[in-house]
Amino acid sequence: MGIEYMDMDHPIHSRKNKHLETCLDRSADIESQSSHLSKIHILPTAFPECSRASVDTTSSFAGSQISMPLIILPMTGGTHLGRQLNEVLYEAACECSLPIGLGSMRALLEGSSGRKTFIPKRKKNTTPIIANIGAIELKRHSIKHILHCCDELGADVLSLHINVAQELVQKGGDTDFSAILPKVHLLKQESPIPLLVKEAGFGIDPDAVQRLSEIEVDYIDISGSGGSNWAMIEAKDRGKEISPERVEFFRHWGCPTGTLLRLMYEFSQPRIGLEKEQPLMQSSLSLGSTRLVASGGVRTVHDMAVCLASGASYVGMALPLIRLAAESGVSGVIAHLHDLQQGLQDAMLVSGITKVADMPTCITWCDADLEIEVKSLLAAYGRRKQRHG
Repeated sequence: MGIEYMDMDHPIHSRKNKHLETCLDRSADIESQSSHLSKIHILPTAFPECSRASVDTTSSFAGSQISMPLIILPMTGGTHLGRQLNEVLYEAACECSLPIGLGSMRALLEGSSGRKTFIPKRKKNTTPIIANIGAIELKRHSIKHILHCCDELGADVLSLHINVAQELVQKGGDTDFSAILPKVHLLKQESPIPLLVKEAGFGIDPDAVQRLSEIEVDYIDISGSGGSNWAMIEAKDRGKEISPERVEFFRHWGCPTGTLLRLMYEFSQPRIGLEKEQPLMQSSLSLGSTRLVASGGVRTVHDMAVCLASGASYVGMALPLIRLAAESGVSGVIAHLHDLQQGLQDAMLVSGITKVADMPTCITWCDADLEIEVKSLLAAYGRRKQRHG
């Protein structure tokens, strides 16, 4: 695919294009250390009592049927380069019946970019489109204006990304993150479309998940570390403007996706009879109708399968797909998505599962070091609860 770099005259456009240039460079050091998803395993079923033809990978998202529980997560939009890549991903999403997220619509909110720089004219199909803004924008723009922009994009879902670490590294980034959750609550009450809240690659902690589920956010993407590190992407773009000490801190910041998933899985399990044996581990997590998305270093069929078996309703993928879009075009992205779907079907069959919704019934286990890590976190939550109630 031929990539055209334009829009460099506007600060937002210039930064977005630099982000993309960095992300498309496979030699760039922009990914966190490990997602820990490789440390989670599913117990095989010797007699699955089903055929491959009976294994159904389909799911539903925002009222539409999708071919598998995979979301093409947002990476770009608002520039000519972003449009080029989104066109490729949108074509693939339509062909494969998958949801697609668009990059931050801040430029649209501020009037420096139009709808056409985010996505081409919508096709007559049910591929869900996810609009996306930083949660911090709720302090700058009215809910009415935000929802108007969602409507302009033809969005079926609105995603709010929480990117504190990225903002701190970004030149001129925000430093005041107070009073955001009440605005998220108000947006949820007024929005005619479902709301998704996600982190930007460092992880959403269980406390935040509980608070978001209490205000009935429809989807929460835990977005743990192990994938694209947006603080590192910002730092690379700034070069020597930012100190090596700050860069090194954010290189190791965050909670791996696998650790978060297992932590939330443990929090959601009944703990009857454990009061005397493990008094420090008495915590619980109730999601209600909120559904979890697992992203952050999801790269393989194994990653997808263990996420679904650990309680996620969907998985999200961004960096591998946008690189394929740039390097191999529509056909390359479609081929990879088909491979992932067939691989997921294999994983379900050898686990004795015929429906995606039944994946959490799989028996799973963790490597010893991850098990110790999760138990340590559970105990830490218990100690805090004892001290502070």
